[in-house]
Amino acid sequence: MLLTELTASARQYLLDRGYTETTVYHNYVWHWSSFSKTLDINARYDTGLLVGYITRLYGKNLLLMTPEEMPHREYIRYVAFRALDSFFKTGTIPGTSMSGAKVRQPFTSYTTLKYFCPP
Repeated sequence: MLLTELTASARQYLLDRGYTETTVYHNYVWHWSSFSKTLDINARYDTGLLVGYITRLYGKNLLLMTPEEMPHREYIRYVAFRALDSFFKTGTIPGTSMSGAKVRQPFTSYTTLKYFCPP
């Protein structure tokens, strides 16, 4: 699959699952675009190309590291590149959008809200 097609499909996949345009761009597409700009426009995706790019740019293969031990920015890159590779291999991207998270669910009643807000 062409890298341009892969990134466009992965982007749409995230949007279709409730990720906001801002989240998709900043946490995924920006990193994918920087990767694709290093290749020919007609480049076919290959995990080896991604690993080579990551290793050249960051001096290590982020995909082999333990996410819990990464600094925040490094973790964001890890998630973006892992998502792209996962989408290529399985057609899915692991994780959930914040729109489905409990912190984004509306309160069920005004009385619940009163306990958290002073009068």
